[in-house]
Amino acid sequence: MTKDELIDIVLSANVAVDIGDRTNLRLVSEKPGIYSAFGLIKELQIRIVSAKNAGIDVIGIEELFDALGRLEPDTLIHSYSLKSDTSTTLLYFRNVSSLVGIVILKKPAAA
Repeated sequence: MTKDELIDIVLSANVAVDIGDRTNLRLVSEKPGIYSAFGLIKELQIRIVSAKNAGIDVIGIEELFDALGRLEPDTLIHSYSLKSDTSTTLLYFRNVSSLVGIVILKKPAAA
């Protein structure tokens, strides 16, 4: 997927968080990360604790865990990351057209 396609998906999902100016967002990789639903849950449980301990706001994780928990454990999940100076937006898909969830990591404001 292209950066613009991913941004359009985030915007059409009515995410209540400003992901920033689309021109400042960078697609981390054109190739998605690939996980099993079960493996992704386990990995994110660890990563989210680290993010919260670092003062990073984690938005949408409970909804993602709920959606992943309804899938078969071996369901393949593809992930894409969009980064800006203030946030990382993670999009998770069961296949190209089936969005499973969006997680936004907002960096704390500089003091």
